Amino acid sequence: MRWLWFLLLMLALAAIAADDLAAEYDAFGWDPRPSQYCAYEVEIVETGEVYKVTWSQEGMRLYDGVGVVMNGRLCVGYAGPVGYGVSVYKIGEGGEMEGLWAWPGHTALGWENLHPRESGGGGASDD
Repeated sequence: MRWLWFLLLMLALAAIAADDLAAEYDAFGWDPRPSQYCAYEVEIVETGEVYKVTWSQEGMRLYDGVGVVMNGRLCVGYAGPVGYGVSVYKIGEGGEMEGLWAWPGHTALGWENLHPRESGGGGASDD
């Protein structure tokens, strides 16, 4: 019976974390080809149980994805002008996420961390 309560608690905590994902993020990571990158903007929009994820750079949309949350992780399939891939992010405290990603044809994983933007919509007012 204890495992049932534990499972319910974990599902509730995952649901709470998922509610906080809709935001704008700065992405920092590593590409296994190799080339480090740090200039991506990521927007996550909640659409019911599904998340729309968009990666942009300097205002130019590069990748569009669709994601779901399971077991404290955001799993996203995405596509862009040069191909498609998959990312899995561990949802952390304060909205930060650590992730791994893969493209077809690569033999190594890339990684990407998402940090919520300080400015922009969704913040509390100081009024």
